[in-house]
Amino acid sequence: MFDATTLYRILVGLSLFLVRFYAAFIGFLYLRSLRYFIVRKSTKEPLGYTITVRHEVAKNELSHAGWLVLVSNHLSNAREAIEIYRDKDVVEKGFQYMKNCLDLARLRVHSDSAMQNKVFIGFIALILTAHIHNTMHVHSLYENWTMKKMMKILERMKVHYVKNDRIVSPLSKDQKRIFRAFGLKHDL
Repeated sequence: MFDATTLYRILVGLSLFLVRFYAAFIGFLYLRSLRYFIVRKSTKEPLGYTITVRHEVAKNELSHAGWLVLVSNHLSNAREAIEIYRDKDVVEKGFQYMKNCLDLARLRVHSDSAMQNKVFIGFIALILTAHIHNTMHVHSLYENWTMKKMMKILERMKVHYVKNDRIVSPLSKDQKRIFRAFGLKHDL
């Protein structure tokens, strides 16, 4: 958190920046900055302007603002941070999936064996989800789709049986790309 002196220095530095590039801030940024500063022309100042910081407005704005700072000795760039976040997010969503979609929040079983079987099936589903996530990451599928969107694309596949012959509807370009990423033959 900033103390009052540091905050004041930041605001004065920002105001000097705004004055030096006054013409560039005629649009949105300049109008937005008027909320925090009073800028007046002055013949006595070397830059030709005086700037007064509106402390009450800044204090009110900061009282409602939040800060998120990520500090790490292990991360070297933002891409690595987002990859770690996505990995963590997949685990969290996996457990959420187990609880909600597989109905494992409350096991509702009457024997230890039934409980172990239900949890085992849940972990198999979680392992498959983690494998799908890794494959999507390695083959850059996240650039185009979320995991849910990819599943929706695959759900559009149709199989028809005519006189005991299996007929698969033609795959879309996206479905073929997914099949290739997972190492599956798409000439079904």
